Amino acid sequence: MFRRQLIGLALLVGGLVIGGGGWTMASAADNELLGLVFGFVGLMTVLSGGMLMQRGTS
Repeated sequence: MFRRQLIGLALLVGGLVIGGGGWTMASAADNELLGLVFGFVGLMTVLSGGMLMQRGTS
């Protein structure tokens, strides 16, 4: 149970880093499409981490 929560937390933090860092990098390079891709991947990673954490608590 604790292992799932730990993996979920790692996915949450990783998703925030991927989404935020990728969005910032793409904005600096004036590439909006790349920023949207990084933002989407980060969002999906955060959502999967949250679902995994909730499944671990039940």
